[in-house]
Amino acid sequence: MKYVIYSAIHNKKLVTETLYSMLTLFHKMKGDFKVIIYTNYADSFYKEFEKNNFEFLSKIIVEEISKSTVNDWVYNGYPYTIKIKVIEHFFNKYKANALFIDSDFYIKNDITPLYDMIENKEFVMYKYARPVYLTALLGIEDIGTFYTFLKHPNYAVKRHHIHYFSGVLGINYKYKNVLDDVYALCCQFYKITRNHSSEEIAFSYVFQNIGKINVAKSFFTGYGSQQFKRIFIGYTFNTFFENDKRYLEELLALFNLKVDFLNELNFTYDDLKYLLNIFYKHVNADFENIKNIDQNRYDEYMAKYNDALKNQLSNTP
Repeated sequence: MKYVIYSAIHNKKLVTETLYSMLTLFHKMKGDFKVIIYTNYADSFYKEFEKNNFEFLSKIIVEEISKSTVNDWVYNGYPYTIKIKVIEHFFNKYKANALFIDSDFYIKNDITPLYDMIENKEFVMYKYARPVYLTALLGIEDIGTFYTFLKHPNYAVKRHHIHYFSGVLGINYKYKNVLDDVYALCCQFYKITRNHSSEEIAFSYVFQNIGKINVAKSFFTGYGSQQFKRIFIGYTFNTFFENDKRYLEELLALFNLKVDFLNELNFTYDDLKYLLNIFYKHVNADFENIKNIDQNRYDEYMAKYNDALKNQLSNTP
């Protein structure tokens, strides 16, 4: 059985983010798999499941985590150790390979190939960040202390090690015990440096000392603070959580647009990158040009955009 793991713990906004991410997951992923949601907001998930009656509900398992367990999983006020503990709990209970996805990620392509990598005892992380010494320079004043720490005999961390982002983590069950090293390194590193990337650095170090890390950037996009992207995801599925439908209307109103404007464009989720690009152009925001586009499709949507904009303006009193 293939498993996908989400964590919606410690921060309630993760519930909404997880729900949107799952919409994209079930749209893109093929075959037999289960989704495991670790959360201390189980009632919020059950409420949305009852309201929406998703056809994929039978594939979802909610693992409810108590408040006291959450407190135990947070190290000294640093919440990112929760991810390590979630995967550890999953290994102990399900005894299967793990693929963890951050809640603010949406899925661009079928992620089945990642399971082949994990089965081959290769690790998966989201994407390359930078050489680790640059991460140190960005966040640590006492660089000497940092390098002393990196020479710790238990970890043999070198300057050439790479810092990878951990929004996606794929780990073979065979390596379940390395989580002890990841947790210990994360806690020690955070205690010394207070670097918010301590968890990512720990995963990166430990994995590189064992074997190959594959990047999963081509399968996912993380939107982080750009929360409006999840609203457009909801629009393409005609499914909104919490107050996001009103949020969409308010967002468009800021730029003198209405939802009817989007309806004329007739976007689907698979066209999300075009929708985002056109929206950025409309609001004159800086935006990196999208890659791997179908130029004919892009031109088609730009024509629809221009027609819809004309109609919007002609109907405005």
